[in-house]
Amino acid sequence: MLSRRKRSITGKKVASFTEVNIKPDKARKIIRRYHFLINKQKIICNKLGITADPVPPHLEGPADVEDPQEMEKMLLRVQDKGMSRDSLVRCLHYIANEVSKKGGLKDYQLASRVGQSQSRGGDSSKLLVKWLRELQLPQHDPPLTALEIGSLNCHNCISTCKIFKSVTRIDLNNSNDSRGIIRQDFMKRPLPSSDTDRFDLISCSLVLNFVPTPIERGQMLRRLQQFLKRRSLFFLVLPLPCITNSRYIDHLHLARMLEHLGYVQLRRHESSKLYYALYALQNQSVNNTPTSFRHKKVLRDGPGMNNFCILL
Repeated sequence: MLSRRKRSITGKKVASFTEVNIKPDKARKIIRRYHFLINKQKIICNKLGITADPVPPHLEGPADVEDPQEMEKMLLRVQDKGMSRDSLVRCLHYIANEVSKKGGLKDYQLASRVGQSQSRGGDSSKLLVKWLRELQLPQHDPPLTALEIGSLNCHNCISTCKIFKSVTRIDLNNSNDSRGIIRQDFMKRPLPSSDTDRFDLISCSLVLNFVPTPIERGQMLRRLQQFLKRRSLFFLVLPLPCITNSRYIDHLHLARMLEHLGYVQLRRHESSKLYYALYALQNQSVNNTPTSFRHKKVLRDGPGMNNFCILL
C-alpha cells in the first residue's frame, strides 16, 4: 500500500494529509499492472456478457486461493475462444483480488500523478503548450475550449496556460469528481449535437496505448473527429516503443493513417520514452479505407519487438 496513516505518532489526527512520494519506476509498474488487469477484466466481462463497470458483486470476489503462476498464464489466454466460463470467472475473481491487494484505484491514481508531476518532467501538456505558443493561435470568438482525455491533474500546463477558456477533463478511472475531473469513458461520451459541444483541441496523452485491441484503438481515433471543430487540433502521446519498436506501426504508417482520417501533422517530438505529435484536423475521413489500415501487416520484425497496432 502506498498511503500513509492519517494519525501522528502520538495518535492524534493529522489535519492535512500528504501523499507518499514514490519512485518513477515503481509508479510505472503500478500503472502498467493496473491497466493490464482492467483490460483483461473488460475482455472477460465482454465474453461473459456482463458489465465491466461495475462488475456484478457475485462475480467480483473475493477470490479463492489460487496459484499466482497458473492464474497469470490464464490471464494471457482470456481472449482464447476455448476458455470455459468457469475459468473466466476464476480470472475475474483473481483480478478483483489483485486490484485490491495492489491498493486499487487510489494507488493507481497516486502513481499516475507521480508520473505527471512537473518536478519529474512528466506533464506531457507542457510540450503541447510550447507548441501552441509557437503556432501563435489567433484570438477566437467564442474562446477556445479543450477536452483532455485521461486527465489526472487539474493544475497541469493545459489547464493553467490561459490559452483555453475552459478545459473539460475526463478519465475512465477517476474516483474524485470534486477535483474537476469527470469519471467517464470517452467511447460512451454523448456525441455532440452542435459546435457548441465540440472542442478546439483534444489531448489524448498515454490513453490510446491502453485501449485493449487494435480495432478499438481505430474506433477511438475515428470517434475523436466527431468531437472536434473544423480546423481544430489533436495532441497525441504514446510510449515511444509503440512507434519505434512495433512490428505493425512506425512513424510513417501512423502519419499516413492520420492523414487518411483528415489530419495534417504540425509538430512531432521523440523523447527517450515518449512519442509526441500535434495534428490539425483539415477534413473528415473518406469511407474508402485502404487495406493497409484495415489489416495487420508486418512492417519490420526482430527479437524483442512488440505487437502494438491500430486498425481502422
